[in-house]
Amino acid sequence: MKGVALSSAKSDKRSRAEAAWWFDEAIRTDRGLMICGVDEAGRGPLAGPVVAGAVILPRDLRHELIFDSKTLTAKERMKAYEVITQHALTFGVGIVDPAYIDQYNILQATYEAMRKAIAVLNITPDVLLVDGAIIPGITLTQRRIVKGDCLSQSVGAASILAKVTRDTYMEKMDRMYPEYGFAKHMGYGTAMHLCALQKYGATEIHRKSFAPVRNLLDQDGEKSASTYTFDTPLIDRRMQTGRRGEQFAVHYLQSLGYILIERNWRVTIGEIDAVMIDGDSLVFVEVRSRMKQS
Repeated sequence: MKGVALSSAKSDKRSRAEAAWWFDEAIRTDRGLMICGVDEAGRGPLAGPVVAGAVILPRDLRHELIFDSKTLTAKERMKAYEVITQHALTFGVGIVDPAYIDQYNILQATYEAMRKAIAVLNITPDVLLVDGAIIPGITLTQRRIVKGDCLSQSVGAASILAKVTRDTYMEKMDRMYPEYGFAKHMGYGTAMHLCALQKYGATEIHRKSFAPVRNLLDQDGEKSASTYTFDTPLIDRRMQTGRRGEQFAVHYLQSLGYILIERNWRVTIGEIDAVMIDGDSLVFVEVRSRMKQS
């Protein structure tokens, strides 16, 4: 029965991919030969950039994995990514960082990522097929396709470009900040991620304007503002000062090229604040912080 189920799943993927190719073919016939799919990845996470892909596929390219990135496994997405980047007539990727997101909001950041992806295409398409949006500031003809990554092969290809690019970046961030588990949740607000935020605070790649991060920073601000009042217990002040000191020390060492392996590593005689790697050396970091005198 398992073999039958797998065969059925593969057949279903092939059917959907074939339908997505025919969707594009109908538009090619109606609107012109050169269509470009546009889609994004990463609107919802609490950390990391928003990434957009834009891609023009050759008319004769049919592949069962060039479809909505969310329906593919990580291995399948990477295989599809390789097919797209090797065979596309042209493609582009736009990346917008958390600072831009915080300044202009996620919707405007998504539009900017899409504009960046389109700007690097070396062929001008006749029409843009955009997943669920019309992009401001673009003079090209656009067509908004609701659930476009499921309906259009070109939009599906763009979703794969965006997703793989963003996941690769978050995996790199996981090596820099292993205590947050970015490689597992890609910056989304999972229970694991929220617990790490509470324990370690926000990093430079967190979106400070998103509610869970903003609320945490507001709490830290309240604690900081009241740090030196008589109402705050001394033990709370020391813990807050210690946590901030550890965060500063780790970020400083990372800026020098150290790689963080573990934070607050418990051993039988206590706790090591950070375990890091410097070249071939394993470094154990102990931080001592001091409060200002009131």
